[in-house]
Amino acid sequence: MPAPPFPTTRWMGSKRASLPALRAVFAGLTFDSAVDVFSGSGAVSHLLKGLGKQVHANDALASCAEVARALVVNEGTRLPAAQAAGIFRARRGEAYAHHVTETWGGLYYLPSEERALDVAAQNVARLEDALERAVAWYALFQACLKKRPYALFHRANLALRTRDVPRSFGNKTSWDRPCPEHFRASLDEAHAAIFASGRRHRVTQRDAFACALDADLVYLDPPYVGPRGRGFDYADGYHLLEGLMRYDVIARRVDRARKHLPFAPRPATDLTDPRTAPEALASLLARVPRRAHLVLSYRHGGTPSVEAITRTLRALGRSPVVRPGKAGRFALATRDRAEVIVVAPAP
Repeated sequence: MPAPPFPTTRWMGSKRASLPALRAVFAGLTFDSAVDVFSGSGAVSHLLKGLGKQVHANDALASCAEVARALVVNEGTRLPAAQAAGIFRARRGEAYAHHVTETWGGLYYLPSEERALDVAAQNVARLEDALERAVAWYALFQACLKKRPYALFHRANLALRTRDVPRSFGNKTSWDRPCPEHFRASLDEAHAAIFASGRRHRVTQRDAFACALDADLVYLDPPYVGPRGRGFDYADGYHLLEGLMRYDVIARRVDRARKHLPFAPRPATDLTDPRTAPEALASLLARVPRRAHLVLSYRHGGTPSVEAITRTLRALGRSPVVRPGKAGRFALATRDRAEVIVVAPAP
């Protein structure tokens, strides 16, 4: 019986649309286990699980690790209806803090939405079952993203939603739909995507250079540094989701020197800095064991270039082949950049 499809997602750079091309690549390689080093939305890890592989999903962001726990590690646990119905309701006799409202008030959501997220985040954190909690986080994250311009938190741009002007982008209907409705819809999609593979999968939350590459196939989807020398900082773009998971320390961990008050600020990684990205990616490629297949999703026009990546792989004793991925555009991109899949089988 085929695995269910991966749910729709608002995650920037998600490989959901690339899954058919990746499926074809994986079908041409013999392997039993795989590690997805930048698991992000979880789409590729979910695909690998559906192909019967033993999957290790990794990401530096806690929110991404939790999504992988919900949709990959999870073999059949769903959030019970009674628990789901109470996520946005304050429980009688329990105290609730207001860290979202007090920290990010007026930056990302309307006051009523901020209050709803304050309650929901604390109720999700109080769920006792780890897998039920992961599924609830997934649905809450998607609800948060659906109500945001660009589905990001990189700018304090609530006015894009509220200003009464003609619009050429976005979906105001989606922005204005209540959080609980988005939560229920995303929860239904998550439940439909959960399936049992009969194998034991795992998730880790580590930097790519600290992730164990302990599998027959290593899949890499590193940050993309565009031709203008800018790399997208996922920690900055999704900082509010990280904050919801660390609710009790939100106020102490925001960077008040920046207008959008990002949670858990950190400098750009070596992979997102155009000055260091080529050397950093080369170092990461060199970490992949020679016995393992290497599959890398990338785009033309990046730093380093596709040609530079293949030269590095050849210098490592591999024979890379560049296959088409899909034509597409990042949410903030102004030009299409052809996606490719670099395949370097084990020598």
